[in-house]
Amino acid sequence: MARERLIPGTAARQPSIFSVSAPAAAARTNRERHIDGHLFLVGLTLIAIVAFALSLRIVADSERLAVFVLGRFAGLKGPGLVFLVPGGTQRAIRVRVGDRGELVAPDTVRIDDQDLPAQGATGETVGARVQVVGFSAAAVTVQVDSRGELVCPKCGHSFRASG
Repeated sequence: MARERLIPGTAARQPSIFSVSAPAAAARTNRERHIDGHLFLVGLTLIAIVAFALSLRIVADSERLAVFVLGRFAGLKGPGLVFLVPGGTQRAIRVRVGDRGELVAPDTVRIDDQDLPAQGATGETVGARVQVVGFSAAAVTVQVDSRGELVCPKCGHSFRASG
């Protein structure tokens, strides 16, 4: 709203030096809308970049990501750069060579409270302690963990436990 002064001796009003004409006010409003639109796009772009960065994982040669979609095992991913869909439908746990677990079925091993398909432990009893020794396309390769030996999780070298 423009401020106006009353001209002495007349009923006319003189516009103030601070008043803005109607076209200039409309142009300023359009400019403000334009800036607001750009700010919205910048904010949306920043959110998309952060979501993309959080969905990338780097997986080493000696580990894989066991991916679960809505709680069900979907497969092993890795090594290298792995993209997981953001939004909570996909969850992943790292499985490393040397991780220990328990055989819960002839073809299933439980590692870190997650059941994963396993191979290589044929003929073993349920409840046996097993150790991850490798990976295939869709399963974790395990072998029975011998009680008298210790196995280095870094290099796989085994030695006898003393005492």
